[in-house]
Amino acid sequence: MSKVHAQLMDEIHEELQQVMREKEPSGGGWDHMFASRGIDEHLGSSSVSGEQIALTFWRRAVSGSKGVFEYVALGVAPFSSTLLHNVIRDLDRRKEWDPHCASVTWLQRSETTKDDDIIHMEIAYPFPLANRDYVFARKTRAIVHDTGIMSYLTLCETVERPEKPEKRSIVRVVDFYQHFYIEPRNDRGCWFVIKTRDDPRGHIPKSVVNWAICKALPALADSLNDRCRACENLYGTEHVHTDGNTSPTLRPERRHTRKRSRLIVI
Repeated sequence: MSKVHAQLMDEIHEELQQVMREKEPSGGGWDHMFASRGIDEHLGSSSVSGEQIALTFWRRAVSGSKGVFEYVALGVAPFSSTLLHNVIRDLDRRKEWDPHCASVTWLQRSETTKDDDIIHMEIAYPFPLANRDYVFARKTRAIVHDTGIMSYLTLCETVERPEKPEKRSIVRVVDFYQHFYIEPRNDRGCWFVIKTRDDPRGHIPKSVVNWAICKALPALADSLNDRCRACENLYGTEHVHTDGNTSPTLRPERRHTRKRSRLIVI
């Protein structure tokens, strides 16, 4: 990993940790769009209880860009940070639980955190809108703390790849990034923050936007919860599956932090 890239990951890591500390995104212009039932109670505790993924969600317009928004989600999950990370990272099986994922193609699969994954993904939009597709690079930093618990930071950003040209029937998204941070909260639970910018290109009706935020997002969280629970029952609290087709094992960075700084104090 280059020094510049490592510094950028440090800055994003701190930004997402700040969302956890303050329980809301920093800066102005954010509109609160959605909250799962009981999320305030979850965020008021330093541990994770309950059996369901819960989250709260904000949106703000990107200055100077018509119809382009940034999104931040802060959530809690009753699963280990490693299990949640592995389920989300496992794109080979994404279609099994994500109804919006139309296809996934690996253009480059990394062996360590020094290299990027390059991925093509098509996302299904409701009729009569055209599907959107993405070509993006993905880099993950795995951080092992003194006690062996794991945090994960994943960065995704659109890139150009000549072997995946645009199709006339699908809209190529060229302005997209996603920062995803997962941090353990106790022996079985974790918190997560997702920050995303996505320009879907073209006019998206307000009714579709409202449906995505109020219906599709909570349903996707429920589906992710069911997938994590099934994997936990089959493979334990850490691993998604054992058939050898999982994403490569990451070589984590070791952080020798003081005991009191392993977990963010809320």
